[in-house]
Amino acid sequence: MPLLLELAQAVLQFRIDITLFLVLLNFYAAERESTIAHLLPDILRYAREAAACEDTSARLGGVQLQIALESLAESISEQVLQGGHQPVDEVFNAFERRED
Repeated sequence: MPLLLELAQAVLQFRIDITLFLVLLNFYAAERESTIAHLLPDILRYAREAAACEDTSARLGGVQLQIALESLAESISEQVLQGGHQPVDEVFNAFERRED
């Protein structure tokens, strides 16, 4: 699934961006729905659904996206939320609340 692989690449690029340029998180979108923090829970759901598919390419794309999201969650937890190791869902929910 090329779309899932592209999403995984975009997630990893965002992780690199916030690692190198944490100041990017100080800019706020005009609409809450257009923030990455708002989209991450949905992207995580897509990854989990794809990872559970019977189709091999969809499953592979889903797993790769999950790995990228786990890496991003770890970076967000450490650099933005100053929290310890937390489940991905909790990190993304806390990140979204921070953006409100």
